Amino acid sequence: MATYLTKKQLADAAGYSYQRLHAIDRELPDGMKLFKQGEDGKYDLAFFVQQWVAYNVDRELGGDSDDLDAVKAKHERIKTKKTRLEVLRMEGKLVDVKDVSRLWSDIANTVKQKLLHLPSTMAPMVQGMDNIEVISNIMYSEISAALTDIADTPLPEYAYTDDDDDEEDEDDEEV
Repeated sequence: MATYLTKKQLADAAGYSYQRLHAIDRELPDGMKLFKQGEDGKYDLAFFVQQWVAYNVDRELGGDSDDLDAVKAKHERIKTKKTRLEVLRMEGKLVDVKDVSRLWSDIANTVKQKLLHLPSTMAPMVQGMDNIEVISNIMYSEISAALTDIADTPLPEYAYTDDDDDEEDEDDEEV
């Protein structure tokens, strides 16, 4: 014999408010409705449980749980995207954010150290001078030297990839 409950009782059993469960039911297509009316205006418990489980499984999978082909197609799209990303990484067109962040942190630190060293380098040179043009020229040449030094600073070993070594070898062979 089938068990019949009110919508409020079914909502309590599902752990939802009646209003929320009613809103969910309204949004579902006809074949997936949660309630099947039975005796005395009450609703079939077994039918509700089946529909409620199907709704939750469908929501977890993000699509039609009944359509295995759709799930397989989604899985293949994800695998294709993953493969594409791996190929881009191998070609050197895609890099890890952590690696880039680490490299830029090291570069910023080098720039900071070189620029902070300028005052101690220039102070003895301009001490006692009062000619603005001479002081400006000293400052200009020291700043230019520091920036050139920064530009000539080699990348750390970890920043090079195997592809960079191959390109250098190819350049050597062309000469």
